[in-house]
Amino acid sequence: YTDITDNGAYNVGIDLPIQNASVELFRDVNTNGTFDSGTDTQVGSAVTSDVNGNYQFNQNLTAGTYFVRQAAVSGLLQRPAQTLQTVV
Repeated sequence: YTDITDNGAYNVGIDLPIQNASVELFRDVNTNGTFDSGTDTQVGSAVTSDVNGNYQFNQNLTAGTYFVRQAAVSGLLQRPAQTLQTVV
């Protein structure tokens, strides 16, 4: 989403979803909680967000830690995410 309020959180009705964004899912192979390009492995293929900014990965995930990476969108500033999600 485009963080109009610049507060790092999605505000419904204010912030704007990003459509057609390329989003990739990576497994934290070395379990260090940090995305390591070249070490952590991509799971499946990149997906594209819909008109509402929604996306879905259709892989059968095993328990572990994963990272979601969105390719930079032209004209927008991209900041690193501050959250980490674990699939149990």
